[in-house]
Amino acid sequence: MSSLKMPAGGKLDQCCFVCKDDGDNLHRCDFRNCTKAYHLRCLENKHDSFSSHSEQLICDWHICFNCRQSSHFQCLCCPKSVCHDCLGKVGFVELRMQQKGFCTSCLSKAILNS
Repeated sequence: MSSLKMPAGGKLDQCCFVCKDDGDNLHRCDFRNCTKAYHLRCLENKHDSFSSHSEQLICDWHICFNCRQSSHFQCLCCPKSVCHDCLGKVGFVELRMQQKGFCTSCLSKAILNS
């Protein structure tokens, strides 16, 4: 797992993508130029949601939450994501012409807050 450091060509998030809190001990996702950061305690709470390969942290933004294959559409508010095959089978609202959207849980929260 890598400690907090700037990815090549990107700006690292300054708060945990799970709990939205900042603080010490943030670790970034090691997938390409992912800018998402996480607390170790949040990773432990969601141990089945993260894949650790030889000390590398690959967050769920890159793994379909339904079939565990590579994802293509990421939720803007949480680490959930889906692949092309699962997009129409699970609760996920895609934003037009983007590879982002909202899982049903985050969409419900966004509607309640508006």
